Amino acid sequence: MQNITSTNIIKNIGLVGAGISNLTLLHLLKKNPNIKMKITLFERSKVIGGRVATRKRENYFYDNGANYFDFKDKRIENLILNELPSDKLFQIEKPILLFNHKNEIFSNENLPDSNHEKIYNHFNSQVKNNNFTYSNGIRNLAELLIKYPKDIKNPDFSYDLKLSKNIFKIQSKFNFDENYKLNYKWDLISEDDEFLGHFDKIVFGTPSLNIARVIDKSDFSVMKKINFHDKTSSEKFKNFDKKEGELFENIKKDLSMCSYRKVYSMAIAYENLNSENFFKNEFFGLVNVDNKHLISTVFIENEKNREYLKNKNQIMLIVQFKENEITKKLNIENDKNFIYDMVKENLEKLIPQLKNKKIVYQDVKSWGFSFPDNIINENLLKALSERNIEIIGDSVCGIGKIDKAMLTAFDLYEKLMKF
Repeated sequence: MQNITSTNIIKNIGLVGAGISNLTLLHLLKKNPNIKMKITLFERSKVIGGRVATRKRENYFYDNGANYFDFKDKRIENLILNELPSDKLFQIEKPILLFNHKNEIFSNENLPDSNHEKIYNHFNSQVKNNNFTYSNGIRNLAELLIKYPKDIKNPDFSYDLKLSKNIFKIQSKFNFDENYKLNYKWDLISEDDEFLGHFDKIVFGTPSLNIARVIDKSDFSVMKKINFHDKTSSEKFKNFDKKEGELFENIKKDLSMCSYRKVYSMAIAYENLNSENFFKNEFFGLVNVDNKHLISTVFIENEKNREYLKNKNQIMLIVQFKENEITKKLNIENDKNFIYDMVKENLEKLIPQLKNKKIVYQDVKSWGFSFPDNIINENLLKALSERNIEIIGDSVCGIGKIDKAMLTAFDLYEKLMKF
């Protein structure tokens, strides 16, 4: 790009999306007493956390997105144990078992091959009992990240959370120094054409398809607004807008090609069952290993210290299943009963003890951007970063796991602190 380099003076950051990655980044920036920065966090829904979600319905509460997190990385362990309150933190004692399309369930003692052992160890860390949640719901992690540290003693730091602000487009605002060194800055515009702020850097913690839609609506042409005082400078940047436009068009196409698997999450509660006796104290969760079963995962809410379920003498299961040829044709609101029956039939084949047991509560929710099938190209991320646009979260790590998304925030934070 004709000897153009970007400066890195970051004072005003816009975080797009209040998922776990951006919330982690915000927490890391808040606790640093030495930075001079203003942060604005935008979230188009009325809740924070994304799939780190706890749903409350009819005197029930349950995790209907992510079901647990782990401490495989010391940075995350330190954050959760030492930087956030841990009074509601709950360690899950029982293991996660595997199952196949034949409804065969495998524990560590009867794994059929080395591949199954690798998958088993992925869900059950070598460090014993390394899976955690919060007894008041996993969304507590998101709420703690935005709440703490409570007392920010840095007078040069501030942050603001703006809910229900749907980012529609970004507009480039370039600055040059006396040597025509380029500094990328950005304006954020809402879908109502409301100006949301001027930022030195934008961080997207949202699905890549959503970022592609924003780029598609955005304006990257600025050279026509700049009055160069000499012909040499004018010639130097003659084709700049065209090249930038082509670059962002290619970025948009790459982001648009990143696909996601849609996942349904069903909560189902059974009456008059004692979890310890009923499941013989065997497991916390079940995970399908061959992708040939309707059901992807089953988790037992009772194993998360849900006292209200014990008091009700009920067992609640969270059953997740991917979109398939059948569910593609269904409407989650109009076809709930069909979905319930379909899942119940498959669940009873997997766990026969549930047959003929009384169901007292059912609910289902869909997650459109649950698990990415692609990792965003590193060259694409580098090109965006050079223009003061960053992407973190599932789109970068390529897997829908809390700890992996949080680590992308740690990586970006460490990168920002180098400047």
